[in-house]
Amino acid sequence: MRSKIRLHKPPRSPDERKKLFDKFNNYWNDYINKEIKRKFLYIISKKKEEVQQKIKKFRLDWDIDKDGFKNKKDIINWFKRSVNKQKKESKGLSWIEEITPYKSSGFILDEEKTKTKVISSKNRKGKKWIFVSHFQKQLQELAAEIGLDNAWYLVFEYYVLTNKLDMRSITDTGIKIFKKIKKYTTDRPVEGKIILEFGPNTRLEDIKKIWTDQVKLLQKKLPGYIEIPPHYKQVKKEP
Repeated sequence: MRSKIRLHKPPRSPDERKKLFDKFNNYWNDYINKEIKRKFLYIISKKKEEVQQKIKKFRLDWDIDKDGFKNKKDIINWFKRSVNKQKKESKGLSWIEEITPYKSSGFILDEEKTKTKVISSKNRKGKKWIFVSHFQKQLQELAAEIGLDNAWYLVFEYYVLTNKLDMRSITDTGIKIFKKIKKYTTDRPVEGKIILEFGPNTRLEDIKKIWTDQVKLLQKKLPGYIEIPPHYKQVKKEP
């Protein structure tokens, strides 16, 4: 689905720029909300009875009203009761992270050795933090069991707690951008890379939207970047 917005001439006045920004922003949020809502409801209703039974069981196990809480005050009271019941001797969580690097050789992806490491949660104390970490763990496991993208966790959490949909908690398509710089003892960087991280529902169109305004700007600041003029044409060698 491509944007229907076409820019024929750049805006000049602040009012024109604001109107253009609002137009793009409304389209962006409207599209994301509609698309994610469609996919979210597809998962929830694909095996409606089976999924709803799993959600009801989760609510029962965590002392959540079977049809969700009616208002914010009920959620706050439930949270306070749950934290007070939390045992002090309970420990935080740790999890396993697997990273498999790939290198492209032509049209083939060569898979290198997978690296596995155990990550322990931060050494935080307190019944509140322990309760939240265990609640999120089990809810993420339920989301994975029914096939939901973890990027939609906040929407799913709100749905489990209230039985309502609130798509406002999703403001992007799950793309994360990292800049990696290598230095020795001096302040001069010798190598730089841009790393893109995206999830199972990220589309090519989503990457294109951030490429020029965000990724390209970061690339230009990396050591070794070469600006090739747009009119440059590579000379073909005679066979």
